Amino acid sequence: MSLDFTTFPFNFKLHLGPFINHVLKVGETNPELVSQALLSRIKQTIREHPELMEIVDDVKDVERHQDFIRDLFSTLLPLRGANTSVQAITLPFTAISCLVATEAYEKIGVGSVAGGGWFARTARESVK
Repeated sequence: MSLDFTTFPFNFKLHLGPFINHVLKVGETNPELVSQALLSRIKQTIREHPELMEIVDDVKDVERHQDFIRDLFSTLLPLRGANTSVQAITLPFTAISCLVATEAYEKIGVGSVAGGGWFARTARESVK
């Protein structure tokens, strides 16, 4: 019996809506925890792209929203300026390395969806 690691046996769904709502609620009830500038950027992006509140079947559908994803998850991870913090938010049960990662995590070569690591590698491999 041989294992096939090129396909993944689980269906994948990404739903950012509950986390977006949580960040907005925290920012509005505790303004010292989430900057008003970040809240404004999140609200503006959601107005322009309401599909981000819906369930996503393919993580590639959020590729064009890399900056938004990094902004959104900056409430959890030190995405800029923390050179020694090796952290990432992963997508369970997927072959994708992670959704978003700190600079230090990306420097070790794993990359992230929002940082372009996974998408960049996938694009380079598909061209070959």
